[in-house]
Amino acid sequence: MVRIYDAEFSGTEREHKHIAKFWHEDDVSGQCGTWNPGQAVSYVTRNPDTVYVREGTARIGVRANSNDQTEWIQTYADRIWRDNLTALAERHAEGKPNT
Repeated sequence: MVRIYDAEFSGTEREHKHIAKFWHEDDVSGQCGTWNPGQAVSYVTRNPDTVYVREGTARIGVRANSNDQTEWIQTYADRIWRDNLTALAERHAEGKPNT
């Protein structure tokens, strides 16, 4: 499993499709890295049901999504946050830690 633990918006827009960078960690190896949106979509598409975000004790799965012009990743609805990835990016923008 791979956990996305931080994210960063590309500018002033605050939607999941405007996230420019994701920080991730492999649960088994402990290896950390970053993805741009294309890399994130590619990894999630190739490895379904293996990427997640943690909010407190909850683990929320990540999926790829697209429209006619754009591909992006987003979390499955968990009824805790509107989108857990944007919550990470909002905290990042405010200088708050994501762990």
